[in-house]
Amino acid sequence: MATRRNFLGSTVSIVMFGPAFAANNDCDGKLTSSNGPDIVSNFTSHASIAPGARHAWEFPDAINNSFQHTIESNIEGMPTAQLMQLLASMSAAELNDLAYEYSNATRNSSKQAKLLDILAFRCDAATLARIGSHFGFADTYAAALKVSPTLATSLSLQLSPLTPRAQFPSHPVGRGLIASGNTPAPNIDMTIRQIYLDYRTAPVGSLSVRAALYETASFVGTRLGLTFGYGYAVGTAINHVWSIYAPESYDAFSNVLGQTVDSFMNTASAILNGKAFADLSFAARLQLGGLQRQLFLSDVFGRLGTSSIFYSRGGDFGVSGPWKDREERDTCK
Repeated sequence: MATRRNFLGSTVSIVMFGPAFAANNDCDGKLTSSNGPDIVSNFTSHASIAPGARHAWEFPDAINNSFQHTIESNIEGMPTAQLMQLLASMSAAELNDLAYEYSNATRNSSKQAKLLDILAFRCDAATLARIGSHFGFADTYAAALKVSPTLATSLSLQLSPLTPRAQFPSHPVGRGLIASGNTPAPNIDMTIRQIYLDYRTAPVGSLSVRAALYETASFVGTRLGLTFGYGYAVGTAINHVWSIYAPESYDAFSNVLGQTVDSFMNTASAILNGKAFADLSFAARLQLGGLQRQLFLSDVFGRLGTSSIFYSRGGDFGVSGPWKDREERDTCK
């Protein structure tokens, strides 16, 4: 297992010597996807959490605009057993922020909000009551009533409309305190949380908070680079999200996460060199793939399981595509 020191010290070699990895662009050897118990084999997510975005500065708005569709598609396409496991594992802070960000995304949307309808159809009354305490009684009750009067009655007994928390989603804890200077709108705090929730509800990310944090950091570093101004702001934001969403797993050791993500961000930005991710050469993609693998193995997120779960299919929404390229290229040396 690589250490944080190994990660910080070896990123330079990736930038300096990475192009040599592109020796064979036409390698036919492909990895076979690992369809283990943690892989949802029948799930097909849509292509991107930021459809239409090409340049780094376009991603925040694209992520915000597609947030409703991404979340609804994740939940609708997830097998019931995994969905129940996900909802049971999500903290109150995560559910609150999911409700807040989803409500904001649907407020000015031309598309009908259907997340609560999907959840009401698939959840029992107790689970729906927990969800409703964050999304609001009225909307959750209306969704339950569409399923059956029995579910609606059971929900109303468990989630009283007089409960203060059941009125509407609360403002996320600590939001607006991170990198509020000259960052673009949506700002870094909003965008980081949306990206995190996109991955937390996706096939791989939903396994744990830390898995979703890894995919968030990997996405920001390889797609946005230093768009937000300074790498440290991203490390700080991700560190902050961890402390709020999973305080039980956040400890003194977790403080090194911010510094490691900073290093990842700076090295990834050097590889991108101002180019759009879609315009990168194969050699540059292989460099990013090596960097993603190092971040995964750095242990700052703890043990995330078998690495092939993340790279074999490119990760959720293709976030680990460069890593997948790197692994496939290495199999046919």
